Amino acid sequence: MFIKNIVGELSKLHDISMLSPRGPAPNNVHWVSDEKAIINLEKVADLGGPAHLLRTAPLKAARYIPGLVSSLIRVYRSNSDAEILHINWLQNSIGSKSRKTPKLLTVLGTDYKLLQLPLVKTLVRRQISSSNCVIAPNADWMCPLLKESFGDIADIHPVHFGCSEDLYDITRAPKSGKWIVVQRVTKAKMGPLFLWYNELPENNSIHLFGPNQEGLKIPEGISFHGSTTLEELKNNWLSSATGIITLSTHDEGLPQILIEAAASGLPIIASNQVAHKEIVQHGQNGYIVNSPKDFLNAVNKLNNLDHNIAFSKKSREIAKQKFGTWRDCAQRYNELYKRLL
Repeated sequence: MFIKNIVGELSKLHDISMLSPRGPAPNNVHWVSDEKAIINLEKVADLGGPAHLLRTAPLKAARYIPGLVSSLIRVYRSNSDAEILHINWLQNSIGSKSRKTPKLLTVLGTDYKLLQLPLVKTLVRRQISSSNCVIAPNADWMCPLLKESFGDIADIHPVHFGCSEDLYDITRAPKSGKWIVVQRVTKAKMGPLFLWYNELPENNSIHLFGPNQEGLKIPEGISFHGSTTLEELKNNWLSSATGIITLSTHDEGLPQILIEAAASGLPIIASNQVAHKEIVQHGQNGYIVNSPKDFLNAVNKLNNLDHNIAFSKKSREIAKQKFGTWRDCAQRYNELYKRLL
């Protein structure tokens, strides 16, 4: 979805040729003509993506990723008229070495974690050393390691994602004790949520949205709604929820749902993750919690609706100043295009 939104805004500024899983796109966005490349990419995407396979299923990765790399090499070579290669995820730069075209590489979380694997850093360096390159993580906290790894051959410049403009227009009427959790249901994403929710008083309810990818047993006290869309959240939940909770221990760049929640004015209760701290200013628009006691205190404070509304205003202020809209994000990328050219 974030690629769809970014491409939608960038297409207002440029003609774009795109290699990605197929979907609706503006008229001046053209799919690359390599059908085999698209099929290979969709196959790997259905399995969770290259980074996920490399980290969790190396045997599957060995089976599918060589075909994807071959496809990338063909696509990079055949699109010789491109002025910029905008490559999402570090590992997708593999195969671009032969191209002297300026490159913009995004780093989005899972690919950052790949830098801990043997030879990945060396391989990426070989791909980008022959051309002008900007590496653009979507979170500030990634910059130190990226500068250490690639700062001698690339410009490291963070670009924050934006969100849908209409989120800033949601009128909040929060209800006390109505909490939402929106993320993939995995052990790492849930963190201690299934244990800590028992600390909550009876007048609190937790509504969980997201695909249950690991088939976890959902505790009876948590209302599980399955996968959702941003439209459903906007229409039925964001205005009335007390706030959003994430106790994730998963490595991620900057959770998009938290940007969207902040733009909607939701206070946030989050685990002590560096990514969460880029959005949550503790004691101002939410709370960073380290224990069941912290969690209970945060819930009780935000159930006070006067306190909640004050945090709501701060959440929206942070979102506007730091992240803005998808149009703002596209403009940030466009400035980097100009620099590269």
